Amino acid sequence: STETEGLISNPEFSNLIRDALRDYWGGPKLTESELLKLNIVWREMEQADDHNPVRALRTVLAQAIENLKPEGQRSMTTSEWILYNILEMRFLQGRKVLDVALRLAMSESDLYRKQRVAIEEVAHQIEEMERNWIVSQQTSASAPPSNGANHIAGK
Repeated sequence: STETEGLISNPEFSNLIRDALRDYWGGPKLTESELLKLNIVWREMEQADDHNPVRALRTVLAQAIENLKPEGQRSMTTSEWILYNILEMRFLQGRKVLDVALRLAMSESDLYRKQRVAIEEVAHQIEEMERNWIVSQQTSASAPPSNGANHIAGK
């Protein structure tokens, strides 16, 4: 929809992602997030059994982080793993900044800098996921109906 296209192209989009990640385990920046309007969140909610939009948003955020996970054996300190490790430990595990900085052998200020970059990457992932969903809907809307489409439309 044009509303979600406006949302993902908004310069504040990565701030919405940051806020939702900060409240990942609960809080108003997750439960009242504009991100709940995303089509991919609604799709996730429909696929889940509980139809919980906040849990669906959490799943979408976790998927976006998982998409950034490098191939191969996990390393705490190699450069290709740093962004994923920061996201996974800070937000999915809910660890404190100092704890994560110590585990990743970096200063807190360096962690904050890299965390900003990591959050931007999550925003790009979610933007791409949402755009792909929009394209898939446009593609299926222009495709000829399948045999079952008439049955569904006429229920």
